Amino acid sequence: MEPLHIVVFDLETRKGPDEVGGWNALKQGKGGISTLVAYDSETDDYYLYDDFTLEDFARVVEQRGVVLVGYNSKEFDLQIVQFLLGRRIAVQHHIDLFDLIKDALDREGRSHERGWRLGDSALRTMGIGKTGSGAHAPDLARQGRFAELITYCRADVDLTRQLLDYLRGHGGFRDHDGSLLEIDVPAWLRLPQRVS
Repeated sequence: MEPLHIVVFDLETRKGPDEVGGWNALKQGKGGISTLVAYDSETDDYYLYDDFTLEDFARVVEQRGVVLVGYNSKEFDLQIVQFLLGRRIAVQHHIDLFDLIKDALDREGRSHERGWRLGDSALRTMGIGKTGSGAHAPDLARQGRFAELITYCRADVDLTRQLLDYLRGHGGFRDHDGSLLEIDVPAWLRLPQRVS
């Protein structure tokens, strides 16, 4: 089986929701993008984008066979990118880990309870927490502290990558009680089983 071409991404906005009139305005790109970090499995490298270089990002993820991965990326990150570009990005496969969790909770008849943010899921599942809070990202951008901002955003990309690997190998994430919340993982996304 040929290895998948996976692009894992996360972005930070230049402004927060309180500066642009709320979350809906932020999702419509009114807060801009201070940094977008993407890890590309094909090159095993990280790439940086901002609201001036989003077409470059779009060209990468619109390639045939690319699997775009994010955490709450359908409702937030990709939506912002598309608003700023003024067009839809034609992604062949988009895996939103947060959406998969919500689907699993729905299947079990559970509400979308608290405790499923990226940091919560990573800490429970792998014992690794976030390095900071995205709420501070606009402050870092305003202060010109871009090294800290990019480091923070890249750490979120790494957490998302690690959660994806865990999901591909185990078929779910750790729930509040330590049990496995089983996720409906497409067969093509699962890691190949080793034959002993």
